[in-house]
Amino acid sequence: MIDNNEGSEKEAKSKGDWMSTLLKSPIFQRLPAMNLQQVIMSLQEIKLNKGEVLFRQGDIGDYYYLVREGRCTLSRKATERAKEIILTELGENETFGEDALLSGEPRSMTITAATDMVLSRIDKERFIKLIKTPALKYITYPKLLEEQAKDTAPLILDIRPVNKYNETHIEGSRNLPFFSLRMQLKDLKKETKKIIIICADGTLSEAAAFTLIRNKIDAVILKGGMQNVPKNTSYAGEATFTIDDNDQKSHIFFERGETASEDISSTIDQQTNSPDSLNQETELDLQKENTHLKAENTRLSNELDSAKKQYRMLYKQTEKLKGILDKLKSSK
Repeated sequence: MIDNNEGSEKEAKSKGDWMSTLLKSPIFQRLPAMNLQQVIMSLQEIKLNKGEVLFRQGDIGDYYYLVREGRCTLSRKATERAKEIILTELGENETFGEDALLSGEPRSMTITAATDMVLSRIDKERFIKLIKTPALKYITYPKLLEEQAKDTAPLILDIRPVNKYNETHIEGSRNLPFFSLRMQLKDLKKETKKIIIICADGTLSEAAAFTLIRNKIDAVILKGGMQNVPKNTSYAGEATFTIDDNDQKSHIFFERGETASEDISSTIDQQTNSPDSLNQETELDLQKENTHLKAENTRLSNELDSAKKQYRMLYKQTEKLKGILDKLKSSK
């Protein structure tokens, strides 16, 4: 005999799981109780069949999503004529979609149901009012200067493209373009300094701060971005930042543990948990960096071949010396 309550019990458990995850999220822990209640009441449930597309790269952002059941793939095209590449998968209790809502940029990826899915979503207007406004914090430029004057000066992250940073930036800031931010999360979690995010006008900084806060990294936003920084107080110069490799400096603007020959667009997006953010300017940066990495990979491959040859020569010489020593020992 089938228990008629079995389905409802499973449904209640599933609901409890995703709601518990939602409430434990660092973003939602910042919300007032009234906002949390309104968010939960505002969530709309939608269902997708396997293979169905939720939204496509280039679409306008209109909702923030939570995966309650099933899995979806994130894919994108580097260019309009390029082949679409599946970058990663999202599963139960994971969220996505905020970047387009916060930055105003179109969706940067296509989301397709890998299995039958159940999602919850909240529209842009409520997301901004109930989640973004209380979750994000801002700092003015005069206040930033006060923070810089302290013994424990903050880490200032400028997330603009590297060419914009080179034109003008705040002294002491570190360039970390937005599209590579998620690849640096592991290192940023080790950072003990206060983090201040800077972009052109403050808009993209909101998406960056949201990402950091969601990953338990406290961050504030320079209100108005670089457009609120007096021109006579900013500096020009080449962007550098420290890669966690014996504290050496590098002029490339992201790090990765794998070989440099990997395609740059895939490299950056494979660790992306939330799909929305690249524009044409960053595409050019990606192409330039990919060319640089391919050249670097060729150089490293040549050095590796040379090292292997030297190793083989040393091995042969060592074997000869062993043979000579053995003969000397036997002659005694």
